[in-house]
Amino acid sequence: MHKTYTIPVRGCDVFAPCRRCSLLVGSAPLGHTSEFDAAAGLRRHTITVPKAAPDPYVSVIALTMEGDVSMEQAYLQQNDGSVIDGVHYKDITMEKTFVPIFMKVSDVARVPEGAYKRGAIRNVTFENITAIDCFSYFKNREMPCVIWGKPGSPIENIKLKNVQITAKGGHPALEASLDPEENDERVPRRVGAIPAYAWYLRHVRNIRFFNCRFGFEKNDDRPALVVDDGENVAFEQCDLKKGADCVSRVGFRNFVKADHDL
Repeated sequence: MHKTYTIPVRGCDVFAPCRRCSLLVGSAPLGHTSEFDAAAGLRRHTITVPKAAPDPYVSVIALTMEGDVSMEQAYLQQNDGSVIDGVHYKDITMEKTFVPIFMKVSDVARVPEGAYKRGAIRNVTFENITAIDCFSYFKNREMPCVIWGKPGSPIENIKLKNVQITAKGGHPALEASLDPEENDERVPRRVGAIPAYAWYLRHVRNIRFFNCRFGFEKNDDRPALVVDDGENVAFEQCDLKKGADCVSRVGFRNFVKADHDL
């Protein structure tokens, strides 16, 4: 989909044909949707694969997914100068996913020389999202959710309401000190080990968690969330499970302002 606006996707089962992602919004996305046609008595599937190297003006504005949607995971990536603005996920259940939600700004810049201008990810909401059995049996590993912008170009205005994520867990407190290197990797498995079990936020602004629940199946001594270079990150009525030897539910690094009622 090239320079797309106002796309509703409702009442669908979304599966990943390549077991890599179910919905990737941004540069080089793979889209797979299905919708039941009552008149025909069958479910129609649509797979959209755009050109491999989009130009610097590829944008997705106002994408909505809602209404008992089942999917493996959601990726929002800005790699080649795209602008992702006004994306809304609602009433979604995920399971057996490597990383439930992955949002990242990267300077891959697969565009003609001199044409690249960094894009943005902003104004994204997640409501009534449940992720269980968060483990890729295909990759034999797991990864927490990621929201990772760039220095001076934060991912901003992200709202999460009634989001529940249950990690597999089982990691020691030592991993809470991990410090991933700044990078332009766009594939989750290549960004490095993460020091939290539920969320890693880096270079972000105006992030709000409301009535969210994050936990694990097996004791995990990493924080539920780590926020590195964040501004105005708020937690309201949230329940973050804490491991037996975990020092803090939330780890703050290079932080400007936090507001929490956990």
